[in-house]
Amino acid sequence: MMMRQFVLRLAQPPVDAQVGRLFAGAQDVCVEVGAFRRWAAVLTDRGSPTLASAVTSTVRDLDAAGLVAIDVGPDEDIVPVPLIAERLGCHPRRVRRWASGESGRCGFPTPVDLPGGMAHYRWSEVEPWAIARLGLARVDLMPVFVAVNLSLRLRMLVPGVDGMQTVMSLISDGPP
Repeated sequence: MMMRQFVLRLAQPPVDAQVGRLFAGAQDVCVEVGAFRRWAAVLTDRGSPTLASAVTSTVRDLDAAGLVAIDVGPDEDIVPVPLIAERLGCHPRRVRRWASGESGRCGFPTPVDLPGGMAHYRWSEVEPWAIARLGLARVDLMPVFVAVNLSLRLRMLVPGVDGMQTVMSLISDGPP
C-alpha cells in the first residue's frame, strides 16, 4: 500500500469541535488555517492502494466531521528521504546510497538546501530519475485530481438541480 499525499481545501475554516471530530476519525491529517481565518486546508498522508480511494475516504472523514471540501491537489514537492523511500517502495538506506552515489545509480538529484540537517529533495526531480534509472512506471495523478474536483463541485450543485439522477446517468452510462 502506497502513501498518498494531497491537500484538500475547505469551504471555510473549522471550529474546534469539527477539528476534534476529524482527529477522532483520522490520525493521518493535519489542519492548516490561514491568517485571519481566510482559508483552511487539510493535508493528508494516507496509506491506500489508489489515490482515488485515499482522497474519497478523506472527503468522507471531512463530511463526518461537518467539514466541506471544495477542491483537492497534490501535496508539496519537497520530500525527505524516508518519504522518497516510501513512494518508491524501498528502504530509506537504499535512497541514501543512491543519493551518495554508493550504489552506482548515478545522477540522483541534488538535495534542496533547507535548514535542519535532514536531506530533502524535489519529487518533481526524483520521479523522472526513478522512471529513467529504475524503470518506475509514471503515473499521471492529475486526472484523479480533476475527477475528484469535478465531483466536489457537483456535490455543491446537487441541491439546486432538478432531475439530478438524470444528470448523474451521464457519468454511469459513459460516452456512446
